[in-house]
Amino acid sequence: MVHFLFRLLVTTLTVMLTAFLLPGFWVAGSSIWGYVGLGLILGLVNSFVGPLAILAFGKVIIRTMGFFLIIVNALMLVLIYAVQELLGFELIGFDNWFSVFLAGLLIGLFGAILDILFGLNRPSVSDMEENKLMWAWIDSLPQFRRSQI
Repeated sequence: MVHFLFRLLVTTLTVMLTAFLLPGFWVAGSSIWGYVGLGLILGLVNSFVGPLAILAFGKVIIRTMGFFLIIVNALMLVLIYAVQELLGFELIGFDNWFSVFLAGLLIGLFGAILDILFGLNRPSVSDMEENKLMWAWIDSLPQFRRSQI
């Protein structure tokens, strides 16, 4: 539960920073509850639809060294916008497609920075201990073979 609340806080802060810095992206009402609501919805979409999108675009993401994740973030925002249009309420808005792209970029960038600051994606010591044999095997490989893995 605590991890979920920290994740909601990080997503809400990224949405607030993006809406503050990007004039073409806005949250309806611009109240704290609007940002928390969008953070919650964006977190849910990124939790359920995001991995499917990353799986579908996996080769492109690897070939572009992760830069295509900006497009995936923008697609998540477009999905939220399309669902709100279908359901008939207003949560977010964009001026043009370029602002959607920039919002995806800023949300990904601010999310990564805040994840690092809050330490949400830190590996745990138990994970390292469980995989000690695998890391020892990788260290025993010659240098040219390590690069291929």
